[in-house]
Order: sequence, then C-alpha cells, then structure tokens
Amino acid sequence: MRRYTWLVAALALAFLGCASKAAPFFPTVDSGPAPDVGGMDGGDGSDGVVGDGAVTDMAPVCPGTEAICMGTCVNLQHDPNNCGACGTACPSGTLCAMGACRMSCPMGLLSCPLPAGTPSDAGAGDGGDAGPPEICVDLMNSRFNCGACGHACAPAETCGYGRCYLDCGSRTLCDPSMFPAGGGDGGAADGSTGGPPDAGMDGGGRDGGLVAPYCADLTYDPDNCGACGHGCSAGHMCESSHCVLECVIPQMGCRADATHPDGYCANFTTDPTNCGSCGHTCPMGQTCTGGTCTCMAPQLACGALCVDPRTDPMNCGACGRVVGPLQYCAGGVVHDCAAPSTLCPGNLCTNLLTDAANCATCGHACPSGNTCVAGACICPPGSMVCGGACVNLATDNANCGACGVACPTGQFCLGTMCSTLITAYHTISHPAGVAWLDACAAPVHGTQLMGVDDCAGSTVDLPFGFRFYETVFNQVTPTADGYVLFGTATTAMNQCSYSTTTFPSVSGPRPAVFAYNRDLFQRATGVCTATFGAAPNRQFVVETNDAYNYADASTHLTFETIFNEGTNTMDMVYQNMAGPGTSGDQCTVALQNAAGTVATTFEHTTAGTLMNGTTVRFAPGAGP
Repeated sequence: MRRYTWLVAALALAFLGCASKAAPFFPTVDSGPAPDVGGMDGGDGSDGVVGDGAVTDMAPVCPGTEAICMGTCVNLQHDPNNCGACGTACPSGTLCAMGACRMSCPMGLLSCPLPAGTPSDAGAGDGGDAGPPEICVDLMNSRFNCGACGHACAPAETCGYGRCYLDCGSRTLCDPSMFPAGGGDGGAADGSTGGPPDAGMDGGGRDGGLVAPYCADLTYDPDNCGACGHGCSAGHMCESSHCVLECVIPQMGCRADATHPDGYCANFTTDPTNCGSCGHTCPMGQTCTGGTCTCMAPQLACGALCVDPRTDPMNCGACGRVVGPLQYCAGGVVHDCAAPSTLCPGNLCTNLLTDAANCATCGHACPSGNTCVAGACICPPGSMVCGGACVNLATDNANCGACGVACPTGQFCLGTMCSTLITAYHTISHPAGVAWLDACAAPVHGTQLMGVDDCAGSTVDLPFGFRFYETVFNQVTPTADGYVLFGTATTAMNQCSYSTTTFPSVSGPRPAVFAYNRDLFQRATGVCTATFGAAPNRQFVVETNDAYNYADASTHLTFETIFNEGTNTMDMVYQNMAGPGTSGDQCTVALQNAAGTVATTFEHTTAGTLMNGTTVRFAPGAGP
C-alpha cells in the first residue's frame, strides 16, 4: 500500500511542476511515506518535514540568495510576489528592491525611504524634495543615500561614485586609493616626484581604511601639481600646474625646456625673453618694462613696430604721419627738400653740388680727402692727387713735397722736406705770429668737462695727422687738469693726474703735452675744442676756459694749446692768469714721450713765467 501512496505523491508533484518553477528532487530508495510539498498537509514544506512529522527525501534545493515559497525557489530581495517574505506581494505601481516594496523609479535610480524631517537630495533624479515616504535617488551621487539607502554623508562631504568625499568647492578632490601602486613615477623631468602626500586616515571607515581623500589646489600645491599625487621635488614649487624652480622674489620659476632641462628663474618685469610670462620674448628693438614689451626711447610703438619718429618717413613725429615725395623727416618734423637740394635714399636731403658723400648723384662718394665742388670731386687746397688719392705734400711720407717722393727709413715728411724722426723738442718764448684763438667762441666747436674736477674727458678727432715724437696721431683727449693726452684715454698711460710733477716721469700721464699741469677745477664753460684755418695750414685748439686752482675759487685761468698742421709745432697761449699762484709758481709747462723717458720742460713751479699774453712754442728738434 505504501508503494501506491508514493506513486500518487509523485504524480501530484509532477502536476505542480507543470504549473510553476519547482526545485529539483530525487526519490529515496526505501518506500517510506510520501513527501510533504508544502501546504498539502498543514506543514510549511520549508524544512523538509511532512505534515504528519515524517522526514521527506524530496525537499527543493535553492541557491543561497533564494528561499522556498510554495515549493518554489524565489529571491525575496526582488520578487514582487514574495518581497521580503513568502506571500508578501507589492502593490500595483511599485517594485521589490532590497527586500521591500518601493515606488517604481526611472532606470539608474532607486527608491529609498525618506525619514521624517529629512530633506530630499538636490541631486538629479531623486524625485522631489518633501512629502512622500519614499523618493527615487541616485545612490552614486546622493548625499543622503550614498551607496545605500540611508547612508548619509557628513555635512562637509559630498557623494561621488557611491562614496562620501570631502566637498572641495573650487579645489580638486584627490583620492589616494586611485593613485598608481608605488605612489607615482618616482620623478620627472620637470622636477616632480609623482608621489602622493601623506593625507592620514579618515577615521570613518567609509573608504575601507585607505588613506583619506583630500582637497588640493592643482595650480599651486607642490604635493599635487597639475594632478593629484603629482608632487614637486625639493627646490621646486608649483606654478600654473607645473613644477618649476623655487626662485627668489621678484623672479618667478619657469618650467623645463630644451635649453633649461631643470627649469629656470626669470624676472617677468624686466626680462625681454620672459616679459610678463615664461617664454614671452619681446620683438627686436623692444625692452621689457613692468612686464610689458615697450619700445626703447626715443623709439615709438606704431602697431607691432618700433620706429624713430624723429626720422621715420612713414611715422614722422607721430604714428602714420607720412612725408610726401619731395619731403623728409628731421627732428620729428616734415620738411620740404627744396632746390638746390635733392632728396636721396635714406631720408637725406642734400646738395649734390657740395656733398662729398653724394657728389653730382646720390651715393657717389668722393675719394678720401676729396671735396665736392660744383658736383666734381677735387682735392682740398694744399693737397693734390697722388695715386688716385688726395695727399698733403707737406706731411705725407710717401709723397713728401711731390708725388712719389718717399722719405727714407728713419725720416718723416716735415714741411715738404724729409727729416729725421723727432727725438727732442725745444721751446721758444713769444714766437712771432702766435695769437689767441678763442675755441669757445668758434661757430663750430665742442665742449666737455663742464664743472669737472679731475681726469680725462672725451677723445676728439684731429682734422689732420699730427706727429709727436715717432708717432703720427689722429686723436687727442683733453683733461680737466691742464694737459692734453695723445690718442685715446684707454691707450694713454696714467691718464689721470692732478699733481704738479717734474718730467720725464713714468708715473705721469704719457704721451702728453702740459700747458698748465696742476690740480684744477673747471667752471661752467669747461674745455672747448675747435679747428681754425684751411689745409695745409690748419690749427686745432684745446682751450681751458675760466678754470681755477683747486681749493681757491678766487683764481681765474684761461689758456690753450694750439696744434699746427704740417710743422707739428705746439703753441701755448695764456689769455687770463688772475689770482695767487697762477703765474707759474704752482704748475709745470712741459711735454713727454709715450715711454715717459724723454721730456722737454719750459718751467716748473717758477713764479712770473706765465702772465697774461705769454706764448710758448714747443718745436721739433734740439733747437739752437
């Protein structure tokens, strides 16, 4: 009989399996009582015990996440007919989520209970802000349901990717758990280490015990420069999201480039190659002022160009002021180039009849030494053409007295005659024909050393070659202390001297001629230079005008040295010698060679030798 009972139970169970999902079962070998399938005999069928207490061998086997309801395996977390417990069906318009009946939400959102007095999230799609007991939320971004319903972030935190993070505002949230293993690349060419900073633990356990997320300014944070965890190495700082050298104010750091592999420091206010920012180079002709590229005075910025408004024909005096076809720009003023002048290239208005650089036609320059007369190149008076060049027959060693007459070795041309080299000078008191030449009153003259106490002034060109001892000089340098150096101040030796010295002297200025060697102070007029006469008899004058003996402003001294063309003589003329110690008793009148070994002296600290109108000549040769 029990065997038939088993067969009837098997047929009934097969019938139920056709109606719903049934758990698999396996019959036992013995012929015990029929198994309880749940609800048939008053048992619940969930524990494998039949209604009459007998043990069944045919209970369903379900996965660990499911339970048996009415003999069927169901997921109580999501089954709308068995939501949280067998037989608990969710009302229409709701769904089963996490074992509870919840309102139906759009894809990507989940319904969560809304505790009394708790505002709804302001995040997208959380379904409103008050009233209903449940709302739809995005567990990935909801501050009050972050990762799970009811998991609220702290007031200073925000929710991202289902985790609570600090609310960084304008700064960047850095999560060390997202850094590469090992803390970065261990160093970079821009001075970075790549390692994350030590942010400490968060204490709340929301990130599983990892180093806590933190906020960082990626623009200037040396531990997070340009990216979270990208740290700058020692001696570097973070500037504009790049690791650069740490520089001393007012310099700023610039990142590495091909020229500076470790970066470099630059002053943005004055550096024309980094004006206002790293690598910003000012155009040619501009300088950097206050971090802005500006034109150097007297140039003017016209568009992207720096121009000289004093002479620029396209911007004469102001940007865009263009001169006409027969006009030129001079001093920032538009001028007409009227006849007989002609406008030559380069904004040059010149007379082609007299301009030696543009004789007869623009650009046609006369040979050296020639002048332009009536549009023709000719030699100046006292000169003539020898070998295609103008020469002075009185001084030219290759053409002495006539073309082709060369002086022998060891001689020089002096007054059209070949003479031995100058090895000595002699003095002549009150030579005939010597008169005062006022250089300061000449129409064309130079002025320097105004209000100066000591030392050399500016070098000036001689209008002719002047032989002094064995050398022909084309330049001289006036000084504030009554003497003239031959050559430039840099080529002369010991050019600064204000003591009254005896000569020759290797410690004294040389080569030089001393009209009044003493410590002087120049008044407002200073020292004047000018040329008088015409070739081959020109005279070059260096005049000291109204100086005074140092520490005695009651004295007044005006005197000059005249260099004579052709004869190579030097005349000293004393025009005004007023006050104590001005008659020669406190000075030396002399000259000496470049070596400081040969000298000629007229007087040394001898009273009464220099008076108003005194003239002294130094002439080549030993003298009578």
